[in-house]
Amino acid sequence: MDAQTLLMNFYTDLRLVMRDSEETCATYKNSAKLFLDWLVTQRIKLAAVETRDLIYYLLNRKNTGNLHELTLAKDISALRAFGDYLVRE
Repeated sequence: MDAQTLLMNFYTDLRLVMRDSEETCATYKNSAKLFLDWLVTQRIKLAAVETRDLIYYLLNRKNTGNLHELTLAKDISALRAFGDYLVRE
């Protein structure tokens, strides 16, 4: 499955199954896309992601993006929801 289809399925799951708001779903989908894009740049397959990779990603987002703590917290929530979705699927 390509990344675009995966992200659309994730969005649909959030909207229909988890019953999250449209804004939350769009935000989480965008956060998941940023993570998938980072995996590509790091040459890490989604199936091979480990906790260490998530930590490196979040540290990279914090250090290079000069992000506010709330944005980082949102990214963590989005990645948790994305991981839950992947496990269910």
